[in-house]
Amino acid sequence: MSVAADNLPVIVGVGQLTSKVTEVGAAPSPLEMLETVSYRAAADAGLDSLRAVDTIGSLPVFYWDEPNPAAALAEHLKLDVRRTVMTGDGGEIGVVLLNWIAEQILDGRTGTALLVMSNNLKTVALGARSGVDVVWPGGGHADPEFLHAEPKKAVADDEEALGIVRPIQLYPIIENAIRAGRGQTIQEHRQYLGRLFAPFTEVAARNPHAWFPTAYSAEQLTTVTPDNRMICFPYPKRLNAVIDTDQAAALLVTSRGEARRLGIPEDKWVHWWGGADAAERAYYVSSRPRLDEAPGVADCHVSALRNAQVAVDEVAAFDLYSCFPAAVQIAMKVLGLSIDDPRGLTVTGGLPYAGGPGTGYNIASLAAMTERLRTAPADIGLVTGNGMYVSKHSASVLSVAPPRAARPSSDLVEDLPSARMKTEPLPITRQSGPGVLDSYTVEHDRTGAPVKGVVVGRYDDGSRFVAATPSDTEFLTQFEAQERVGTTGKVREAGPVLTFYPD
Repeated sequence: MSVAADNLPVIVGVGQLTSKVTEVGAAPSPLEMLETVSYRAAADAGLDSLRAVDTIGSLPVFYWDEPNPAAALAEHLKLDVRRTVMTGDGGEIGVVLLNWIAEQILDGRTGTALLVMSNNLKTVALGARSGVDVVWPGGGHADPEFLHAEPKKAVADDEEALGIVRPIQLYPIIENAIRAGRGQTIQEHRQYLGRLFAPFTEVAARNPHAWFPTAYSAEQLTTVTPDNRMICFPYPKRLNAVIDTDQAAALLVTSRGEARRLGIPEDKWVHWWGGADAAERAYYVSSRPRLDEAPGVADCHVSALRNAQVAVDEVAAFDLYSCFPAAVQIAMKVLGLSIDDPRGLTVTGGLPYAGGPGTGYNIASLAAMTERLRTAPADIGLVTGNGMYVSKHSASVLSVAPPRAARPSSDLVEDLPSARMKTEPLPITRQSGPGVLDSYTVEHDRTGAPVKGVVVGRYDDGSRFVAATPSDTEFLTQFEAQERVGTTGKVREAGPVLTFYPD
């Protein structure tokens, strides 16, 4: 290797923790969990301390009143770091952080970095149910650098007016459009979803850090039962990401030269080959001309592979961000992967089974990919991220082997034949008149009863509407039982929201 190659970034240590403590007072705090995974990452690298760390990057920790988790961790660990970094939120940001820190290492701005996440929403939920206010210690006394932390609304105003603000509501709208675009019947689609995610559960069952380490059959995933109630059609509970977990993870990242100086064995090194990130121009779901597509995914994933000088067929292991089946299918289509690809689509088991710790999942998936690649040094892995509602995207290519590019990059390549910048958002308007449905969902309550119908469609002038349906149980039951994409009807204004009445 040349002298310049000493700057190539490598992941050298990983640590994960899943806490299933069921008493609020006994549950570890975010700081305690971050401490544990940080020391585990050091031990994994064969280090007896974290003294070499000069940069700590942290993802947001929801409900922790700590403006700089990275600084709080540094102070807690008594580390004299030069830089603390705080990212924005979204399921893509963990990979974005790795890509960014890798380029900082390449440029000599960072020597050794500790990247961390902690999700403690299970403890928060336990506290809410028992009437206990959960307050955690902090202590960060420094202003962080911010990475992709610009505030942006996650949903359009019309979506918000209808109360459609959560992933469990919006991903089903994308999913029903995918089914219609594929020409599947509701029954065929249900079977497909089970076949898609059953292998994920098998991986989760082998994952020692999984929140639900249980293998399910395709039928068990899609059959509606009291234990697997419908959430928002077409997703029963077992096809939804589980965010109420207590999980943490850490990555120790440095350069080849520094890893050698620290005495870290080369069989621990996993090289960063390149990556990319992108966002949809039609950012909000209801503004997209096609609800079953997200052109920014192609920009991101194809750029990452080109930056790494890798073809999809050369990738031996994937971890596709899997909050809901819709996100996986859109990535599969871009990458040309089939449901029965022998390489598999996850190394963790996915967010519904391994655990979906909010913004932090990608730190865990990168840790799992690092461990997977160490077992087969010639293999190449691809890890992807997805933020909000297939709105933001990220990807990293990794391998034990040194990268093919002399200087790996995370830039979007310029010659992509992508439609991302050509995809003009459709205007979302409020008017009465005829319309046709592009997608829909029906929300169910905790008893399994249908309680709310939401549709996304187009007026004759091509603009979009987001509307409710009549809310009586009989109507919603019948509405959900048949394919509704392509249904025509009348949109009527009713106060701040619209209502759609099928013909």
